[in-house]
Amino acid sequence: DAIILAVSVEWLGIGGLMQQFLDACWLYGDKDTFKSLYMMPVVISTTYGEKEAYSTLIRAWEILGGRPCEGIYAYVNNVTHILREYP
Repeated sequence: DAIILAVSVEWLGIGGLMQQFLDACWLYGDKDTFKSLYMMPVVISTTYGEKEAYSTLIRAWEILGGRPCEGIYAYVNNVTHILREYP
């Protein structure tokens, strides 16, 4: 079993909703369940900071006791081009 945590970076780091989710996992989550869960981070940035956000997700998951695996991080400089290609 695994979980995928996906975030978009608007300005250096993960957004507030993801931070709240991870905080809730820390406060209310079953730590024994996290030990058996893999997490794949997916981070897309329209400015900069995708590597930092990727590292933040991995560190947060390790603090929770989970196992991170290889994920994806990318910088996209023109979102409108992507939206035209894939509506």
